[in-house]
Amino acid sequence: MKNDLLNILYLCADSGIPYGGTKGGSIHMREIVSCFSLKNCNVIVIAREASDYLPENAGYSAYNLPNASAEGILPFLKDLPGEYRLKSEFEDFLRNPEIENLLEKIYAQNRFDVVYERYSLFNTAGLRFCRKHEIPHILEVNAPLVSEATNYRRLALSRIAQAVEDRLFVDTDHIIAVSNELREYITDKQPNAQVTVVPNGVRVDHFSSSRHKPDSLGNDKFTIGFLGSLKPWHGVEILIDSFAAMAERHDDYRLLIIGDNKKTGGWPEKRCRDLKIDGKVTFTGAVDYDKIPELLQEADVLVAPYPGMDNFYFSSLKIFEYMAAGKAIVASNIGQISSVLTHEKTALLVQPGDTISLRKALEKLKDNPDLRRRLGERAQIEARTRHTWSQRADKILDAIRKLEKRNYRI
Repeated sequence: MKNDLLNILYLCADSGIPYGGTKGGSIHMREIVSCFSLKNCNVIVIAREASDYLPENAGYSAYNLPNASAEGILPFLKDLPGEYRLKSEFEDFLRNPEIENLLEKIYAQNRFDVVYERYSLFNTAGLRFCRKHEIPHILEVNAPLVSEATNYRRLALSRIAQAVEDRLFVDTDHIIAVSNELREYITDKQPNAQVTVVPNGVRVDHFSSSRHKPDSLGNDKFTIGFLGSLKPWHGVEILIDSFAAMAERHDDYRLLIIGDNKKTGGWPEKRCRDLKIDGKVTFTGAVDYDKIPELLQEADVLVAPYPGMDNFYFSSLKIFEYMAAGKAIVASNIGQISSVLTHEKTALLVQPGDTISLRKALEKLKDNPDLRRRLGERAQIEARTRHTWSQRADKILDAIRKLEKRNYRI
């Protein structure tokens, strides 16, 4: 190390992750940056809308992700329907020289020791810059993006995206992966990759029940809560079907679904209407991060109902937030969840995708308030002692400071 002060350029070139957003990627980015800045690091951020969001007295500086337009090169793109991804993918790829120019400008004014980049589908600018200036490049991988995009949405420039992923995995100096399953995905492609597993975390005090008092539902219904994206692999349909089976027999159940439902096409609401439970289900839509803890306190039980998947690579952010909230948890026994939660100690774990086992676990907790309390208390202690963002940042900084590959000394 040159000195005790580490100068980090944090780069997120994913135009779909605004720095101030409400989804998991935005939260992860802000929490890691905040922890870096509190740990004797000078941090500069480049991300979508980063300087627009920058809080007062943030302790770090920020630049907005540069814009890029593909229409000047391929004018026909402006006539494509909005849902067609070719235009946005081209623009993400064409943004590379603009990002590299911005990196050069920042570096000339304020030299940084390392580029820490959140992996995105089409960005090579961070790696190119690091090779030019002979400084380390760290790649944080949160998902197998090419595989995910291929399986769940149309990926127009799939060959380019795959070529970018291959190069990043081979040429970066170190990879931070959020789960063991994701590490296996990376090392299957690049056996020599140096990978450190650093799961998601939580700011426990933000979610602690002692700071938040439930008041919005204001009734004595047994409330089941879900937080997160309503994408197919999060199991919301499984939860709705299981809830319907309970609500059919008992009138004292409510379901609270916290998360952005704008891009679902309305299927969750339609499913509830078809099952005649829409009067017992509340959809909050997207919620500001600061308001989520109070909503979680409305629930008696919090659920992560993931379906069965061959490659469950997630580090489920909601699991850590549920734990910090001090609420009883019912979660699918799959992937990293199985190692974070312990059945009948910090949660009830159920068979992935099984509506019957999910229903039985929820009914068991409804009938046993003492069990709910014990599970919630133990989970919160685990979150505070083992799963904070500060602990995650320490592990990342340790990996950065140990970097000696390519004769770097930072």
